[in-house]
Amino acid sequence: MKEVQDYLKIRHFVIIPPSQVPKDKETLLAVWAMRRKRRIDTREVYKWKAQLNIGGHKMVKGKRYDETYAPTLLWATTRTWLTLPAFNGWHTQQLDFILAYPQADIPRPTYMDFQDGITIEGASKEIHCLRVLKNIYGSKDAGRTWYEYFRNRLIYPTKLGFTQSKIDNCVFYQESTVLLVYTDDCIIIDKESQSNIDSLFKELTQHLNVEDEGQLSDYLGVQINISYAVHQCARYMAEPKQSHAKAMKRIGRYLLGTRGKGISTTPEVSRGLECYVDSDFCVNWDPNIAEHEPMTLKSRYGYILKLHGMPVYWASKLYTIITLSTAESEYIALSHAARYLRGTVYLLQEINDMYRQLQPCRLFEDNTAAYEMAKVPKMRPRTRHINVAYHHFRGDVANGRLIPCKCATQDMEADIFTNSKATNKETPITLRQRIMGW
Repeated sequence: MKEVQDYLKIRHFVIIPPSQVPKDKETLLAVWAMRRKRRIDTREVYKWKAQLNIGGHKMVKGKRYDETYAPTLLWATTRTWLTLPAFNGWHTQQLDFILAYPQADIPRPTYMDFQDGITIEGASKEIHCLRVLKNIYGSKDAGRTWYEYFRNRLIYPTKLGFTQSKIDNCVFYQESTVLLVYTDDCIIIDKESQSNIDSLFKELTQHLNVEDEGQLSDYLGVQINISYAVHQCARYMAEPKQSHAKAMKRIGRYLLGTRGKGISTTPEVSRGLECYVDSDFCVNWDPNIAEHEPMTLKSRYGYILKLHGMPVYWASKLYTIITLSTAESEYIALSHAARYLRGTVYLLQEINDMYRQLQPCRLFEDNTAAYEMAKVPKMRPRTRHINVAYHHFRGDVANGRLIPCKCATQDMEADIFTNSKATNKETPITLRQRIMGW
C-alpha cells in the first residue's frame, strides 16, 4: 500500500519484537481511516485514500503527551487576505504539505501494533510491532507537534526567516510575501511578482515536503445566505424532529442546486472596512410554548464585515442574555460586531507596510435609538442597566477609529442573518444578490 511505502521511505517507524517495548509503555492500536476525495465542481471521485492512524484515544496526558492545542487559520483572516489580491492584483499560489504530520519529530517514542493492510517484508503482526519515530495521525498531540515543527522552520533566522503574526498564529510575513497555513494546506501571497513565489517554493522544498498546487482557484464556505437557516437547524441537534430533517434536506438541495456559485462581486476602491449590524428582537417568541421554553425570549443578532465591498466575515447568533427592548438588542449587537471588527483592524494595521488602511471603519445601524447610544454616550432610565462591558467600543468611536452610520432599513445587508421572511420589500433572494452578486 502506498501509504505504508511512504512511511518506510521517511523511516517513520522501525520493526521491533514486542520484548523491546518498555514495561511502562503500552502498544497502541493501528487504525485505518478511509476516504474518497471528490472534485469540487463535479463531485467525481478522483482518489481513494487510506490513512494510517494510531489509536490516540488510549493516550494518557502527562505520560504520552502534554499539550494538544494547535491554532488554525481564522476564516476572517483568510478571506481578508484573499480580498487584498483581488483588489490590488497581487499574486497567489496554493501549496500542499505531503504527509504533513509525519514530517515532524516527536519527543518520545510511541509503539504501535500491526494492522491488516500493513505489509512489510520480513515482518509479521504475530511476532512484531512498530516503534514510531515521527509524528503520526491520530495522536492526541499530532496537530500541535506539526504546528510547532513548521513554525520553527519558518521563523528561525537560520531557516526561512519569516515573522509570525501577532494577531493570527498561522500567518507569516517575509518582506513582500505572506504565508497562510491551514493545517496541511498553504497559500502564498506576494504583492510584487510571481518569481518571488517561485523562489520561496524552492526554499520551502529544502526544509519541508511540499507540493505545488498551482494558483488558488476554489475556496469553500462562502454560502453567506444560509447562515441563519443552518444555525436554526443546529439548535435542535440534541432532539431533532421530522421538521428539522426536512429543513436540513431543503438546505442540502439548495446547496446542490447552487453548486459552483460563490461570491461574484467586484472590490470597490471607495469602500474601506465596513460592518452592517442587525438584530431581531424576540424573533423566536412563541406564546404557546414560552412558559416551558424560555429560549424563545432570546433575540437574534447578525452582522457582516466587508472590506472594499467584499464579505470577509459574517455571523448569525442567538444572544446568551435576554434583552428588554429593540434598542438594547440592536446596541448589544453593535458591541459584538465592534469586538470582531477590532481584530480585523489590528490585522490590517499589522501589515501596514504592505497595505495601508487609513480610512476609519464604518459601523452601519438601522435602529435610531441604538445609533444614538453608540454615537453619543447618553444614559436614560431604560438603558442605564446595560452592562458596562457592552460599552467597550465607545473609546474607538470617540477617537475616530470607528464611525457609527445610520442607514435605511431597506439598505441593511445584515437582515439576511436575523430573519428568513421577506421584510421591507427585501427578500432573501434580493439580499443574496446584493451581498453575493447573483
